[in-house]
Amino acid sequence: ALGGALRSLRPVTQRTARVFLERNPYLAWETQRPVFSHPVFNGVVHTHLPHWEITTSHENENDPSTTRARSSNHAGGSRSTHGVTSRVPAPSNQSSCHPNEPAPNSRSWLPRVSRLGPMEGLSLPEYHVQTISAAHCVDVNDATELMRAASDAGASTLLFVSGDRGTQTNGEMSKPRIDSLALLNAARLMKQSGDIDPEIKLACVANPCLERALGKGVGASLLEAKITAGAEMVITQPDVVPTLAREWRDEIGHALPGVFSDGRSSDDGNKNQKNQNGEIEIVGGVGLASSSASAVTWMRLVFGQDWEVRFEGSDNNSNTPSKRIKQVLAEYALAENTLDADTLKAWGVERAELAVAEVLCSQGQKFHGVHLMPITSTGYDSAYLLADAIATLVETSRR
Repeated sequence: ALGGALRSLRPVTQRTARVFLERNPYLAWETQRPVFSHPVFNGVVHTHLPHWEITTSHENENDPSTTRARSSNHAGGSRSTHGVTSRVPAPSNQSSCHPNEPAPNSRSWLPRVSRLGPMEGLSLPEYHVQTISAAHCVDVNDATELMRAASDAGASTLLFVSGDRGTQTNGEMSKPRIDSLALLNAARLMKQSGDIDPEIKLACVANPCLERALGKGVGASLLEAKITAGAEMVITQPDVVPTLAREWRDEIGHALPGVFSDGRSSDDGNKNQKNQNGEIEIVGGVGLASSSASAVTWMRLVFGQDWEVRFEGSDNNSNTPSKRIKQVLAEYALAENTLDADTLKAWGVERAELAVAEVLCSQGQKFHGVHLMPITSTGYDSAYLLADAIATLVETSRR
């Protein structure tokens, strides 16, 4: 009965900006529930993390023979030869056994969207984006099993990332056996054959600040390859260094005309020149750094641990990516050292609001939505304070 009720809430054709919020399984659900309850958030992004150990079951979730066989029973509705009938995840009967934290060093055989608890499933937005990381997959065949499971569970979009496998003993980051392009190509063929729901969207990630820091033309080349492979939606990493992000948008606007065209009305007939099947949706990421420490964390997530060495450049050049990064970090340090706690929090929220406004309302570079990415409980508090302002900006962007 619950599954039928959820299926009746299937999202309609997109006619307004998407407002995604990241669901962090490492934080208590009660910390995030109030934020997700705000009506401005119409989509949730699930990360691809280690599986949740089932302590009361004798099944081994690390064993593909048991888990893959079970995955067909997690569907949000009956699966036909043409794809999945449901777009909203049905709750897992095993969810009550999940501990508070993911088990360490474990494989993710079922995507997070397949393991939602009943109350969580009802509390989250209707539109579910499931991340699939190539670094967590043995090979393409392994990844396709995850795609089927996510599709069966009712995921609205599959978000493909290359990811990394962590640090090796020599200190260097190992590369995935496969990358996001391989996943996109496989998913495109699965959509065409009906192996996954033909209505499911395929998404990729862009990293504007890093790609611009790597040099002119890098961002456009990477994005064009992903669109060619089948990406219908682009979700960006946060614009942690606004000047680099603006240069990336200018580059993409010139190299790939139409990516930033206003696509909120589904019947305007605009098509992206690089996608013959319809317009590319682009959703801008917004980080919620609440302190200088969290700002440093975001810089490492976006640019890598070695950004100071990697992007330093000539001492005579005052405009290197490294110096731009340090300038942003200095702003956070100054605010932290001169403002009281409440004013500092308000300053961080205002900074995030300006980032949302730039994503949604910039003339000629208007995104189709925004993705808020809090990584701490304080970040979710800031997201809640920001929600009303986002609602206002969404209305402004439609004019």
